[in-house]
Amino acid sequence: MKLLSMMAVPIEQPLIPLTLKKQPRNYFFDHVTRFNHYEFSEKNENFDILKDDLNQWYFIDKMQCNNLQQLKTFRQIHPEPTALYKHLPLTDMLEQFNLELAVYDYNQAFGHVLCVTDNLDSIPLHTQMRLANYASESDPLLTTDMHYFNTIEEGARTRFIAGVETRSFATITESRHYAEEVWEKQLGITYLKLFLYYKQYNKIPSHQMMAKVLCNLFASTKALNNTSNKALYKKLAL
Repeated sequence: MKLLSMMAVPIEQPLIPLTLKKQPRNYFFDHVTRFNHYEFSEKNENFDILKDDLNQWYFIDKMQCNNLQQLKTFRQIHPEPTALYKHLPLTDMLEQFNLELAVYDYNQAFGHVLCVTDNLDSIPLHTQMRLANYASESDPLLTTDMHYFNTIEEGARTRFIAGVETRSFATITESRHYAEEVWEKQLGITYLKLFLYYKQYNKIPSHQMMAKVLCNLFASTKALNNTSNKALYKKLAL
């Protein structure tokens, strides 16, 4: 099971030199300036910074994870080493680049995880829910329902699962082409941007159908929220 975690950390405006990335027009968003995408280099490696149109900055990073415990731990943004990991990748990078956190009410980055599998049904539903929640095997599951929807392309299924009040969600796909040529190159960060904007401002920054369906899914697991359309997602009892 291949896990690739894409994370966004709200930060104060960086003091390091940034270069605005030239990107093709993305019609997914309703306005070209919803997000500006910057990058900087360190030791011949490029890193990404986003700024939304309400002047919130985000440090973006992508990490390969071998298991659920790494998926959970590597998302940590406060320097609290665990028994398993004395150094936490995100906190080390924030310190190395002198990036100051701009989030005070949560201890983890926003997360979008990609899981590639030959058969969706081979992954237990409890594990699928843990992926969306960035939860380890030892964490309790606080719900008995999984909120998701599927798409199908050339016979391969892709499943989108909402985390439950965890500022995270999962994409599980049977298509390696989708994973390597679509998600990793563009769609993973696009959907993470959508998730950020919706979670931060409770607004859908797009007129596209897929954006509305995804945000409806995100809304469905939000506590005390009754605005989601139940016809646009499914629930599975775990």
